[in-house]
Amino acid sequence: MQREGKMGATDKQRVWVHISDPEAVLLGAFGLEGGSETGVLVESWVVGENVSTEQYEKFLDPETQALYAFTSYESGERRVYLVRKEIWDATRAM
Repeated sequence: MQREGKMGATDKQRVWVHISDPEAVLLGAFGLEGGSETGVLVESWVVGENVSTEQYEKFLDPETQALYAFTSYESGERRVYLVRKEIWDATRAM
C-alpha cells in the first residue's frame, strides 16, 4: 500500500509545456498533424525525461504551473528552448 502524499516508483511528474512553433502555423494552415492555427503547441512532458529537474525548477511558472518554450529548426531538426513566461508573453504579443 502506498503512503498518502508519496509518489510511487511508477508515478511520473508531468508538466504542460506551451511551445511557440512557427512551423506549426504552416502545418495548421494545411490541416496537417502537428499543426496549430495559433502557432502554439501544448505538450505534456515528464520531468527527468523530457526536461531536467533543474530546468523544470528554473523555468516553471508558479502561477500556471507550466513551462513555456520557443522552437528553432536546424537541419530540419526541432530544437526547443525554455524561457520564462514573461519573455514568452512579451514575444508572442509582438
